[in-house]
Amino acid sequence: MRGSKAILKRPDRREAGPFGQILKFEPRRPDTRLFVAGAFQPLEDDLDDFARFEQEHDEPIDYRHRMIMNLIALAILIALVALGVWIAHTISDLQREQDCLMQGRSNCAPIEIPIPAQE
Repeated sequence: MRGSKAILKRPDRREAGPFGQILKFEPRRPDTRLFVAGAFQPLEDDLDDFARFEQEHDEPIDYRHRMIMNLIALAILIALVALGVWIAHTISDLQREQDCLMQGRSNCAPIEIPIPAQE
């Protein structure tokens, strides 16, 4: 409510009655856009607000630099995913070993048996 000095009053529970209290909402103020031919048209001020987000490209776009940056971003993403998988695998191994030790077992280390070569 711009410009008006209306004091907002909190609803009182004693006035609510058994089904609650009906609150009166003030109508919105008129829209600042023009209504032309059955549709709202933005004013000139609204168009100027978006001008600050526009970029003027005087020089051509360097696609080679852009591709290199994309490849670097892809390499970083792959490294992060690989690091996440490695951490998850390490945590899984540590949890398995800790579960074995908590059960009172000894020699919880994995035993690797070499596969004999078939001739």
